[in-house]
Amino acid sequence: MEQLWSAADSLRANTGLTAQEYSRSILGLIFLRYAEYRFTQAKQRLDDGSSRRRTTGSIKSRIQAEGAMYVPDEALYSNLLELPEGANIGPNVNNAMKALEAENEAIKDACPT
Repeated sequence: MEQLWSAADSLRANTGLTAQEYSRSILGLIFLRYAEYRFTQAKQRLDDGSSRRRTTGSIKSRIQAEGAMYVPDEALYSNLLELPEGANIGPNVNNAMKALEAENEAIKDACPT
């Protein structure tokens, strides 16, 4: 939580943006992280057999049956963290949001870019 406040302070001090202007992007990153967290939990339940649901079908439908969104590799928050220092993260975040929306009809056109 301290890192989040520090990042907000840095954005306020160094960019001239208001909290309203950068909050949508920050909340989008938090959303990506949470989506990956839920996806990973659901996938682990399926892999270790502890899922109560016995559905057949694609991994996508099985993950969604677990109550999580299907997160493709290009939308994984952990992949954004692995970008090299100094990389322009903006286009990568936009692509991650678009990939997540493409796989999950319920959030189509809802993610910030």
